Amino acid sequence: MACINRTTFKGTASLTADDSQVPGACQACTAGCTVAGTYPSSPCQPAQDLVCSACSTSCNAGYYQTAQCTLQADLQCAACVVNCSSGWYHGNSQACDGTTRTDVVLAGCVACKGPGTCQAGVSYMPDGQCPGTTSTDASCVACTQGVTCPAGFFVTGCNRSNTDFHCQAFTACPLGVQYLYGFGAAQDGVCRPCSPTCDSRGLRLISLCGRYADLVCGGQTCTAIRLCDMSLGSQLYCQYFNATNGYCLPCPVRPVLRCVLSSSL
Repeated sequence: MACINRTTFKGTASLTADDSQVPGACQACTAGCTVAGTYPSSPCQPAQDLVCSACSTSCNAGYYQTAQCTLQADLQCAACVVNCSSGWYHGNSQACDGTTRTDVVLAGCVACKGPGTCQAGVSYMPDGQCPGTTSTDASCVACTQGVTCPAGFFVTGCNRSNTDFHCQAFTACPLGVQYLYGFGAAQDGVCRPCSPTCDSRGLRLISLCGRYADLVCGGQTCTAIRLCDMSLGSQLYCQYFNATNGYCLPCPVRPVLRCVLSSSL
């Protein structure tokens, strides 16, 4: 009769008087290990009973102990982390030799200092100093002084950040729709909408709205007619622009037949 796996196993064979071997009968499996310091290393099978072995006393190097040996299972182990996470360093890490009950590598990881520990305008903290593989903290580096930028750029960086002083382009506002306001050698500006046209406000256009300045309007827009109606008074209709005070002045009273357009004066 075949024995039932994990339930019965074949007992020891016996010899008859004529030295012939008689197969052993199926016997009930041992229920479990009962001696402290042992665990079931091999389950009961049709060919053999449950096997109990001595517990492991430590894990392999590079592992730590997660659960101690019991009558049901051997010592449990898990791999220690190889490196700390990015932004951390091995400040207090110990050797993971298999005898500890915690991941001593992970437990020894210390958070690196951030750029906020640097002095604005004096030092900055470059990226990549704390990849998680080093045993030293991040440190601040002196900023480059005396950086000047070409037109269209401003100086930025070295402000408790991870960048040195460097040039950065001004914000590009939609030309003819907005212009850059409040910019400087060491700061960017903000986009503001261009003012309404000068004509719509009864003013004279001096310069259009550009990238860095709003449109500029002068004094009043002067009114002129080509043919003067002297019966109505030329002063009411013929005007010219006075550049001194920026206002329109009436044409002199004189019997003229044609007034000159202000744009040509």
